[in-house]
Amino acid sequence: MGRQNEDPNVLLNRMIVPLENKRDVIYVKGAPVIVHTHFILALSTNLEITIIDEAHLRRAPLHVFLEVPSPEEIVEVFQRNLDKLKEDYDQDVLERFRNVYIPYLDGGEKLKPTFAHARDIAQIAQAIRIRRGEDKMTVEILEEALDQHILVSMQRKYTPELFERIITQGNKPHQ
Repeated sequence: MGRQNEDPNVLLNRMIVPLENKRDVIYVKGAPVIVHTHFILALSTNLEITIIDEAHLRRAPLHVFLEVPSPEEIVEVFQRNLDKLKEDYDQDVLERFRNVYIPYLDGGEKLKPTFAHARDIAQIAQAIRIRRGEDKMTVEILEEALDQHILVSMQRKYTPELFERIITQGNKPHQ
């Protein structure tokens, strides 16, 4: 939810009857047709939960909240992606990746991590390694991959507050 042009609550209001009654009425060439439904609605958003009305939340049987990953979690996912890609790397590559997400006071860059960063950067780094004709992932390759990842490069360029404002304005439905 959040990338569609329609207000999220308008879409969810349309789903209330089929969710509660296990049937819906649709109109085909002006004639009503009853359609029996049995589905589990799955919604996803990176926006605040307040975009969804409480009545809709009550009808959802399951809620999953994914918090921002810790630096350790994002490194684990990055490592798993490198392993899945069958990449050879040293521990210093993982430590450099970790430093991207740890606080300034601990020597890091304090960028906002997402699990997608770990997957994307591993794939970009592999492409760079192959293009360079190298056999092993290095910190230099990782740095180039970080520079090529649009969200990482934007976070490095802008203050955290400005970056957050840019990203959240891009998620607002078009008027």
